[in-house]
Amino acid sequence: MKQYTNQTATSQEGVMMTAQLSFDEIPCIYQVWKKDEMQSDVLIIDSEELELLQKEEIETWFRTLHLISDPINNPEVVINQNSKDQKTYINFNFELVR
Repeated sequence: MKQYTNQTATSQEGVMMTAQLSFDEIPCIYQVWKKDEMQSDVLIIDSEELELLQKEEIETWFRTLHLISDPINNPEVVINQNSKDQKTYINFNFELVR
């Protein structure tokens, strides 16, 4: 199980906040991102924690966490599994901000 450090970004672009969390005993990093005029949340999980799950199963598990702020009007979840850094990125709560 990896340990992560809680931190807050100092710039207006990129990572706005980072926190270490755990869901169902799975350690992860929760971040709030802002790039250009788009803001979103992301969970970053070591892929080995989810290695037995397909993307559809990961999304089903993620939705049970109830982290999507508006599941009716903004239900989109984007899952990227990066083999290079061995991380799974779950992006959600997309919002246009100015």
